[in-house]
Amino acid sequence: MQKSLGFTLIELLVVVLIIGILAAVAVPQYEKAVQKARVAEAMGVLKKIGDNWEMAILSEVELSCETIMEGFPEGEESCEFETKNFTYAVPYGVPIAQSKDESYMLVSLPPALKSVGDLAENEVGRWCVPATDKGTAFCKSLSGKSPQTLDFGGLSVSYPF
Repeated sequence: MQKSLGFTLIELLVVVLIIGILAAVAVPQYEKAVQKARVAEAMGVLKKIGDNWEMAILSEVELSCETIMEGFPEGEESCEFETKNFTYAVPYGVPIAQSKDESYMLVSLPPALKSVGDLAENEVGRWCVPATDKGTAFCKSLSGKSPQTLDFGGLSVSYPF
């Protein structure tokens, strides 16, 4: 009798099958985690821009790109700057982050907007605005809530989160 060295073809196929199943489950979860980390980064930047906006309103300082984008030197001239994942801007006086693939946009409506607009308590905060089907699916997963449309100065926002 000869002693067998190595693995049989069936054993190798079973191992490859198990690895394939694990990869099929893990990759989508990894992509979701990466996307949520990007959103967390964007929300931090939008919060800073919103805080600058509120400070300017409360201090009765003129709203300008320089005051709103303080701390973001590349945005102080044009009220717009880019990072690896988002383009940040302040159209209509509202901080937004447009995803690089332009499938969705994150909007932050600071509480101080209630004093200058007709916003209700539940309308200030963070919103996700889809631009494509992929963006709609992402906004739904991010929010976990049904769409609630809000029109603010020509900007229509959809999913609160």
